Amino acid sequence: DRLADNWQPEMRTSPQQGGARIPTADALNCRCPPNAAAVRRRRCIMVRVTSSKPAMQAAGIAGVAGQILFTLGWFMAGLFQGDAYSVVRHDISDMGALGAPHPWILLIPQSIAGACTIVFGVVGFRPALVGTRGRTLATTLLALPLGVGNLVSSAFRLDCRVADGCTVEETVRSWHATVHSILGVLLLVAAVAPFVVARCLRRSPQWARLSRSSTWFGVAIAVAMVAAIILGESAVGGLAQRIFALLAATWVAVLAGWLLRLLAGRKGQNTALGPVATSPDLV
Repeated sequence: DRLADNWQPEMRTSPQQGGARIPTADALNCRCPPNAAAVRRRRCIMVRVTSSKPAMQAAGIAGVAGQILFTLGWFMAGLFQGDAYSVVRHDISDMGALGAPHPWILLIPQSIAGACTIVFGVVGFRPALVGTRGRTLATTLLALPLGVGNLVSSAFRLDCRVADGCTVEETVRSWHATVHSILGVLLLVAAVAPFVVARCLRRSPQWARLSRSSTWFGVAIAVAMVAAIILGESAVGGLAQRIFALLAATWVAVLAGWLLRLLAGRKGQNTALGPVATSPDLV
């Protein structure tokens, strides 16, 4: 810790500016928000990212790859469902139900994508927002529906397909199908997550540019979710659900891609990508 009154930023020589002395990247990251408790104590605390740069890069790659894999999974699975199944009418979960042809085409990518999303949130996204208030809540809402939801629900399959003549009630008679149905409630969180994440991103100079994009993704995802719920058993219910899944996956991939861009732009520098944590509530 350094007293804010007496602290002098660490300087370095800049060849690009004719040998002028300028603050280092670490010094530029040492900011004290006006309303922080640390400022009232007249302190400025330097906090570094706990994840290493290679780990964060791997998490960013996992975040992008997971969304692509999941999207390819449900797209490819729809090609092997037979004439009774319609990608426009029937749910994605139908393709992983007991008795569905080749369910592994969906279930394996879905579980891997869920794990990748969790890794991205915990190892990449949250550390990149170090010192930004609300990052823990934003990460939780990001990882719950698209990470935990996909990972766990792939292990608990529906009892049969609506495409084969089952009613909605008949698809959830067993305990594992009931668990699958309950996990579907997590998807409701996906309608709120982009707005919470956008508010968090707005507080970070490096991520602020994505705040408005996240908000617009939130609007689109919420509209698609409402449409999927209303049109669930209609002739276009499956299409509405796929639009929702595609928008949610794209949103996460954009966040992961931005993390990779920030890391690439800070090659050889400290990996701290967010403002400095000056108070325990900045989590």
